[in-house]
Amino acid sequence: MTWARVLAAAVVSSSAARAAPVALARTDRFTIRSKATRSEYDLRVALPRSFDASARRYPLLLLLDAEYSFPTADAIVNHLTDRDRLPEMVVVAIGHADGDDREAYRTQRTRDYTPWFSPDGGYGREYQKVSGGGPAFARFISEELLPALAARYRTTGDRTLVGHSYGGLFAAWMLSRASVDFRRFIIVSPSLWYLDRRLLGEIETRKPAPGARVYLAVGQNENPQMESDLRKLYQSLGGGADVEIEVWPRQNHDTVFPFALSNGLRFVWTKEGWGSEALPSPPRALGR
Repeated sequence: MTWARVLAAAVVSSSAARAAPVALARTDRFTIRSKATRSEYDLRVALPRSFDASARRYPLLLLLDAEYSFPTADAIVNHLTDRDRLPEMVVVAIGHADGDDREAYRTQRTRDYTPWFSPDGGYGREYQKVSGGGPAFARFISEELLPALAARYRTTGDRTLVGHSYGGLFAAWMLSRASVDFRRFIIVSPSLWYLDRRLLGEIETRKPAPGARVYLAVGQNENPQMESDLRKLYQSLGGGADVEIEVWPRQNHDTVFPFALSNGLRFVWTKEGWGSEALPSPPRALGR
């Protein structure tokens, strides 16, 4: 066989191999149309290893921005639960049905993740015209999504909410409302600047539900105001053993999420790595 034929065969073989998609194990996907928001959502689900062989119920990890948060969370949770660093849990990420359309993606994030209308900010004035849909999105989660997940995947009332950027603003707003739907929060680089920092002003008079555990994170290379605002949120929450804040060296707004999710999960579920000389020290913490 000539080298040309060998090369051609290798190319054909390589192309055939690439044609087969890589599937994430123990995952599920379904859509749900919300009465509260009148929109359709793409739900991506990752189940524990023991799910099919067990009748027990599992804690729920609920993330926003499924397009990037779901594969990240699936990998991190599998890695940590397989090594007994976390309990098994059901991972669910909320995406939008047309999330591949960038214009629709920005519009829907602006609508669902902002608690109040504001004519300016975010992606720009055109997108801000639909802002302020956070309360309706919260009703969708509480009244429609959580009951559906409990029935379909045997989830418990022990739920963790994860949000980043605009999603972090929504998660912080849910925390400020002392939501009974969640007892653990991972809030990464939240857009606390929104509407002249209205949430920071309100949260001083609204405390999280008793027993809530909160992890806050921001990248060191983000706009300095992001870190300053997060410090104010941390102080308003009163600090203490159930609230942690970390500033991640060399990370910016786009790169900080995987680091924060990994440490955030370990903080809200355990105290591993915090105050333990046997384990590496976490990144620089504020307010300590």
